[in-house]
This record gives sequence, C-alpha cells and structure tokens, in this order.
Amino acid sequence: MIEYRHAVEGDINRPDLRELVLKGLNASAIGREPNIEKLETLARQSLENGIWLVAEEDGKIVSHIVGLVTEDPLYDRRQLTVISWHSTSPGSGMRLLHLLMDWRKQFPMIASVVVCTNQDEKLKRILEKRGWIMHPQYLWMGD
Repeated sequence: MIEYRHAVEGDINRPDLRELVLKGLNASAIGREPNIEKLETLARQSLENGIWLVAEEDGKIVSHIVGLVTEDPLYDRRQLTVISWHSTSPGSGMRLLHLLMDWRKQFPMIASVVVCTNQDEKLKRILEKRGWIMHPQYLWMGD
C-alpha cells in the first residue's frame, strides 16, 4: 500500500529520494549534474517555502513532487514552480500532483502553478486534458 505524505528533513539524504530528485530534474537533458550541496539547500527551502510530497511503498520512496513558492514575475501574487517531479510507481505521480493542487488552494496568494514537462508528450497530453494550459517552451543554453 502506498502512503502519501509531506517530506521531512530526514528524507533529504535518503538515496531512494535523491535518485528520484535527480531523475525529476532531468539533468542529463541539459548536459550537467546539479551540485548536491545546492540541491540539499534547495530541498530545505522547499520544506520552508513550498511543498514537497512523497509516496512511500514498503519503506521505499517511489514518487515525489517538489515545488517552491516565489514572487510571480508578472503579477502581484506568488507562483508555485514544480522543480522536480518523478515517479516509478504508476499513478502515484499524478496523485501527488493532485495533492499539490489541493494544498495550493489553501493559499489564495499563489496565482499560478508552473510545471516543466521536460518534452514528455504523454505528460503534456495528460495535463492538457485536466485543464492545464501549455505555454510556449523556453530554450536552454548552458556552458
């Protein structure tokens, strides 16, 4: 049975969660790996200024979604940006997204939720069927 819960400080250094976070960041797509210390700092920030949900099955974290709440660049409200989302258990990733959206309803100051689909056409179709609006994609250039 899968247990859905908020991540806690003790989860940050779990190898199963770290692996999911790295896959969710899709680091290979931009050709570099994130700095682990900065990643841990970002994880702690999400616990304080955002939301981090996990799905745990038989003692192993099988899905996660993490979002940071920041100033919205266009409006006088806030924005929730999903910075990592990955699942190895069918259905649990979408369940976490629904829980994240339920959590967001508690905070009317959050004007928008942004999710990067990492060029995943199936995920784009699923989200669009649920009412998400796809904005033009951005280009990434790194050194």
